[in-house]
Amino acid sequence: MEFIDKTLSILVVYQSLIFMLLFGFFYLKTNNKPFKILGIFMLFSSLYFGFSLSYYYANYNILTYTYYLSLPVALSFFPVFYLYIQSVTHRNFNFSNKVIFHFIPAILILTLNLPYLFLSFEEKYWFVSGGYGQITDNSIIIYLRTINRLGVFGIINLQLLVYILLSVYFYKHYKYDIENIFSYKENVDLKWIKVLIVFFILLFIMIDFVHFFSIKTNVPNRMLFNASMLVFNLFIFAYGLFQKNIFTKPDLKEIKNLVFLTEAKKETAVNDIFTEKEDLTILEVEDEKTNSKYQKSSLTFDQKTHIIEALDKYMKNKPYYYSNLTIDEVAEALQTNSKYLSQVINESYQKNFYTYINVFRINDSMEMLLSNQFENYSMEGIAKTVGFNSKSSFYSAFKKYTGYTPTAFKKKEESTKI
Repeated sequence: MEFIDKTLSILVVYQSLIFMLLFGFFYLKTNNKPFKILGIFMLFSSLYFGFSLSYYYANYNILTYTYYLSLPVALSFFPVFYLYIQSVTHRNFNFSNKVIFHFIPAILILTLNLPYLFLSFEEKYWFVSGGYGQITDNSIIIYLRTINRLGVFGIINLQLLVYILLSVYFYKHYKYDIENIFSYKENVDLKWIKVLIVFFILLFIMIDFVHFFSIKTNVPNRMLFNASMLVFNLFIFAYGLFQKNIFTKPDLKEIKNLVFLTEAKKETAVNDIFTEKEDLTILEVEDEKTNSKYQKSSLTFDQKTHIIEALDKYMKNKPYYYSNLTIDEVAEALQTNSKYLSQVINESYQKNFYTYINVFRINDSMEMLLSNQFENYSMEGIAKTVGFNSKSSFYSAFKKYTGYTPTAFKKKEESTKI
């Protein structure tokens, strides 16, 4: 068991270092900011567990030099993690001067612990080797012990609460925003981040127990802790590495203006199946919530009218056949900004961008289902043709907007013709 314990303790340090180097390499190759942040996260991880390794195996000579940085490093975990969440969910994410505010607790402890640097080597050795709890009349040692407890049992737990609330709020806000940005939900809902948040919370609760009950002499607890960290780091690496940058703009030339059947009239059954709610005519009914949201908007009536006309004309080219269409790409094509376009769609059509685009796709798919020209197409073929990324997302959207599955709708309409 001792061999396994030591192996796990060392492995978690090396794993963090390797992942740090890999993320740094990928960042240099792709200039992907999330990779840069994950690299920094893994750097802090390797430092923290390197300090812990020295503590577990009583390497107090090393600890006398690393103690000063150990708590600030631990206090940097949450801020770096939060910045990573922002980097993968924010459009045009950039590091700003405001970032420094997240690291104030770490900087504060670093500053408050300055007297430690003026202790003699013997005093530092005595302090890190057990001086936390030993009786002493050395005022500096007493002061440093108080700062340590303040950081470990006060600030870290306060950070835990604050960043849990911020992460949950941010995640919920992002879930709302994606329907006003994307015409699809595959690979943009970031459900794995929710899992990561829960995992991260559990990790820091474990760290609290480490400090409160001291696992230095408890080999099974230490093994469980290190094994959990190995899994956590691997989880971050795997998902972080393969998480695409969802806000990367493709070349607009990639958005094919596919031509549909003809401009012939829709089947009467198609018009009947939709209620007024799913229609794409401009609604005159004012929504109180929508109005309050855009109360401070600078969009004028003439600008709004121009965007509506341009949008209606643009949608005739069927840009929604491009499955990864976003509101930024449509706004760029219309030579306006995405905020104005989102406001127009929300106010004039009482829909978010996701619903607005998918109603077009469903309308066209209904035509295809009733057309002999596409009778040899599979459901997946029809789904991909009109812009859905998968058969499952097509079925889900179709039933939501029509009340029928595509298959049931087709059978119903065929039975009425007999």
